[in-house]
Amino acid sequence: MEMYIGTFGKRKPRTGPSSASWQGHISQEEQGLQVLGQQFMLDKLPEDIFDTLLSYLSIEDAARAACVSRGYLHSWRRYPRLLFNNKTLGLNKLGIHLDEDTRALEDEQYREDKIENHFVNKINHVLENHSGFGMKALILQLFPCHIDASYLDKWLRIAVKPGIEELALELSTLKRRAEYNFPSLLLSNEIGGSTLESLRLTSCAFHSWLQ
Repeated sequence: MEMYIGTFGKRKPRTGPSSASWQGHISQEEQGLQVLGQQFMLDKLPEDIFDTLLSYLSIEDAARAACVSRGYLHSWRRYPRLLFNNKTLGLNKLGIHLDEDTRALEDEQYREDKIENHFVNKINHVLENHSGFGMKALILQLFPCHIDASYLDKWLRIAVKPGIEELALELSTLKRRAEYNFPSLLLSNEIGGSTLESLRLTSCAFHSWLQ
């Protein structure tokens, strides 16, 4: 993702090298000042503007934006729509690495454990640093591996609060995997049920807490 607050206009020197060559001779100090100026202007924006801008970004771009500006870093902790799947968790890059690992090629359980650890570490990092405020959606699409129920319980407790509107928990459908017992008490009006508009569950056992 690229963000531009302001750019230098093209200058054509009266004498000396061509315009393209001139641009190539911009000093590192000038380039640094340009970047600092962009960051300074971003950090001057009001908090509610940051939150609005962030809501239009994908989770990957929002994470990159947090590296650009302190304002985005703080707003990132209130990112409203968290989507975790193969793409956002970087499974393709991990797959390339595992394809070069002889043990991962020969031992399916070892490969699955590596993927699970990768997923858990990434999701833990994001959710544990989220303020818990302003979250509208949590979408977990964890098809390629089995995630221990204790992690799922923890993530749901962080995310499911008044204000949540969309919740999706789409797990592996492999028959050898036990279904996850979805804690339906989270859907009570006191916790998150009063604002929830969409619920999608795959490979989950659901029992009403009213029974």
